[in-house]
Amino acid sequence: MLPVKSVASKILFCVSLPLLTALAVSLFQWGLYLIPATRAQVPGIIWLLPFAGAGLGVLLTKLPADTDISLSGLTDGLADKCLRLSGWSIPWIIFSSWVTHLFGGSAGREGVGIIIGTALASTLPSKSFASRAQVLGMGVAAGLAAVFLTPFAGVVLALEWGNRELRRPGAVALLILSAGVSFAVANHLAPEHQKLAVVVNWQPQTILPWALALVAVVLATLLYGALYEVVKNQTRRFLPEAWQRLSFGGALVAVVLTFAGTQYAGLGLPLLHAAFIGEVSLADFLNKTIVTALTLGAGFKGGEVTPLFILGAMLAQTLCLALLAEASTLAAALGMMGLVGVVTRAPFTAVVMSAEFFGWEVAVFLAPLLALAQKTVEFTRSRLRRRRKGQGPW
Repeated sequence: MLPVKSVASKILFCVSLPLLTALAVSLFQWGLYLIPATRAQVPGIIWLLPFAGAGLGVLLTKLPADTDISLSGLTDGLADKCLRLSGWSIPWIIFSSWVTHLFGGSAGREGVGIIIGTALASTLPSKSFASRAQVLGMGVAAGLAAVFLTPFAGVVLALEWGNRELRRPGAVALLILSAGVSFAVANHLAPEHQKLAVVVNWQPQTILPWALALVAVVLATLLYGALYEVVKNQTRRFLPEAWQRLSFGGALVAVVLTFAGTQYAGLGLPLLHAAFIGEVSLADFLNKTIVTALTLGAGFKGGEVTPLFILGAMLAQTLCLALLAEASTLAAALGMMGLVGVVTRAPFTAVVMSAEFFGWEVAVFLAPLLALAQKTVEFTRSRLRRRRKGQGPW
């Protein structure tokens, strides 16, 4: 029989972790909600992004070493249970992401929620839990559930990214509890989310927008991935200090936004709505891709899921308009969720999230698309690597 003190400690942790995560994420979301109007009222604010980036880089050197982490570092830490984040991670990720969005960087928000959840899991007393993997997984589930109001996707992401220990029935139950509490709190506190309607016709011709969405996901994954890696690798090669990379990347973003337009700054949610009603072009997709790759490749904070939503939806819809001469909300939804599933290597999360966003009909179409897209991307990248090494295309 478990000691009463141990049981009480577990109950307190299971309630306080998702509650505090939802409160912090809701605060962050309200800041994001107010930022576009603030940015629009200050002409030329995008030209302050290089200076803001330099300031963030300098500030980071004054904080503890375990304050900052990338999403790739976070996923690696979750898998081997070695992840530890400072309590400073929470104000840092919120503030640095607000700065990114305010001054025109193109970034997302899921990274903020997941880091808040895992940072709280790292800092709140959790000695009553024998498994550290379980504690960190609860933070991931709570974080994603609070950001997108998708509790089931939060649970699945923790299972996909986390250690195998999370697959035990007791651990899954705690993930569901954490995601559920976080969702319930954030659903009442966070700003209202944009609703997107999808029309699914169970007819043979539906294969055409499905196929175009598949092509869009593959092409967008290859293009965005290549641009992001080039920016990330080259800036780290020539600019060793974080403040240098952020300043240089911020300057490039400001230049692109000056010529292309500030509609590609920040989250860019109006672009997502435009994609679903067919009011986008190839130029919109390319501009948003470039701005996002420059922002995140240089090291600005926020996340990449929301920009990926937009990129996938825009390219899929652009192909439909060009080749079918009509818009397809199904293609936009499949491009939106498909690109996220492939780039983040979380296909099951993408399928479940699509069901929570649009219904299970879309998820049924998405599952085979993700499988084919992932295999196609892996095959193409392997052939390109062989070609670069002089081993021939096959």
